[in-house]
Amino acid sequence: METQQVVSYLDRHEADAIGRLMEWLRIPSVSTDPAYSADVRRAAEWGAQQLKAAGFDVEIMPTGTADEPGHPVILASTPGDPAYAGPHVLFYGHYDVQPAEPLELWDNPPYEPVIRPAEGEIGERIVARGACDDKGQVATFFEAMRAWKEISGKAAGGVKMTVLIEGEEESGSANLEKFVDEQKDRLGACDVCVISDTGMLGRGKPAITYGVRGLAYTEITLHGPNQDLHSGLWGGRAPNPVNELVKVLAQLWDQDRKITIPGFYDDVQPVTDEERRAWQRLGIDSVAALRSIGLGPDADVGEAGFNATEREWARPSCDINGIYGGYTGEGAKTVIASHATA
Repeated sequence: METQQVVSYLDRHEADAIGRLMEWLRIPSVSTDPAYSADVRRAAEWGAQQLKAAGFDVEIMPTGTADEPGHPVILASTPGDPAYAGPHVLFYGHYDVQPAEPLELWDNPPYEPVIRPAEGEIGERIVARGACDDKGQVATFFEAMRAWKEISGKAAGGVKMTVLIEGEEESGSANLEKFVDEQKDRLGACDVCVISDTGMLGRGKPAITYGVRGLAYTEITLHGPNQDLHSGLWGGRAPNPVNELVKVLAQLWDQDRKITIPGFYDDVQPVTDEERRAWQRLGIDSVAALRSIGLGPDADVGEAGFNATEREWARPSCDINGIYGGYTGEGAKTVIASHATA
């Protein structure tokens, strides 16, 4: 009965909930750029206020060191009802967002959220940086907690819960491991962790994600001459760092698109027959997914022996996220760069 009351409360207050989310989306909490540090802090304070309103005990905790401070973590908890006998739940999410560039590709300013109507297979939605990674997901949790507090009078409806919302997920969670170690007594008391930073199969098709890829990010710079050179004088006479770097990078995959880094697959769990059958029953249309990003069926490429779903859900990938060297401005410049980076 109480659950239905909570759902009804959420239905009645949907407009207010959307308004709160859009307020949060207006804060440009870009964790990778120091220019946005104050905004990242402001986003953390906004999130903390939502949890306080839902009855949680809340702290905004620093990360990093005095010399290299990180972005704060929102850490909140509620002891649960004395009669509660279920698991101690740890909820995880993040409030930081990725940079919005290139800005010219946005139909609206990235930090001025708009509600767009349904278009074909795409339903009504909020468009803004962070709307679906991860402020939108975390906001659903905030609103659920608010509703449970209003209906039951208890934080989290009496469930024993700890909440950790970080501000560095989009920059590699550089300080999270240290923070978790420092707070291991509090966090180690939890029985189960619910991660609110995953996807769903479609509107009305929620999913439980039981594994994620993780991230290892590396920057490589290849150095050549001690100065930029004129390609008319030095082309074909000395190594070009850009040429040499792309040759090295091309060796990351073999002809079957298998990653060649030694030990890369050592700890990867194999896809089971049961998983394959379960995923096949979902009816995922990989060709339609490619079509939605402007690609044809021939673009369904990847590690041999695995279909698109298996590659996305069960296999690691290796991708070049950026590469630069030499002249990248408008027009031409006959230069051999002194270094190249990927």
